[in-house]
Amino acid sequence: MNTSCIEIYPGAFHLPGYLSSIQQCELAARCRAIGTGAAGWYVPTVRSGGKMRVRMVCLGWHWNARTYGYEATRSDHDGQPPPPLPDDLSARASRVA
Repeated sequence: MNTSCIEIYPGAFHLPGYLSSIQQCELAARCRAIGTGAAGWYVPTVRSGGKMRVRMVCLGWHWNARTYGYEATRSDHDGQPPPPLPDDLSARASRVA
């Protein structure tokens, strides 16, 4: 496994080779399952009222694109709390860190 670490922006790192192609596909499938599940993808609306060109899902905390802040509910979408971050993704993040 290649363990090089490239800082691409302050606090944001690229870890080329950290995940194998198979692991990358598995992670993408896991994220797709979350987005097409109960959490659901949505298109954020920004302060100006414009729609972003991405589909997003928040886990644990919700990023409100209108207020540019995190919140406990998806007040700019459906008023529901975001689902928790799944244990498997939390464990993966801990291993990477």
